Amino acid sequence: MTKQTTILYSKHIILNIPGLFELSVAEFMYSFDNAELAKHNYFSDNASVHQYQTRLALLQKYHLPNMKTFLG
Repeated sequence: MTKQTTILYSKHIILNIPGLFELSVAEFMYSFDNAELAKHNYFSDNASVHQYQTRLALLQKYHLPNMKTFLG
């Protein structure tokens, strides 16, 4: 990003493309955590994947399901 675009973004108080992406991911995860999304199996808790405690399960991270296709 050039200095000119940085100045324009800050002058008009708008986010750049990476900032917009991070914002949309944060909004999605907030909606998922608060059960505001339609029922869909996007993620599962790491604690439900393993029968034993792991470091990630203790941190309450999410586990992505395995995809069945190459495009998944």
